[in-house]
Amino acid sequence: MPPKPKQMRRISQEAFDECVQSNIDDFEVEPAEAVEEAIKEFELQGVDLTDIDKTFAGPEGRAEHPASVAAKAYFAAVEAAEGGGAD
Repeated sequence: MPPKPKQMRRISQEAFDECVQSNIDDFEVEPAEAVEEAIKEFELQGVDLTDIDKTFAGPEGRAEHPASVAAKAYFAAVEAAEGGGAD
């Protein structure tokens, strides 16, 4: 029987961003270097970074994802349309 393929661990975008910010704060490196180090660190740990935005989020963090904004607007419009027709 062949060995089972190893399943890679996953992390959240928030965990990646926190690691990058920690690298900047703790080691006083530039954002680009902090991102590179975070990527190396997670890859060495066998973490799948496929769905992670590997750019510096900035001290304010990331804005809401455009798809999330669109989905919320859609749901709000549907709710308004359903509520508007009930009168």
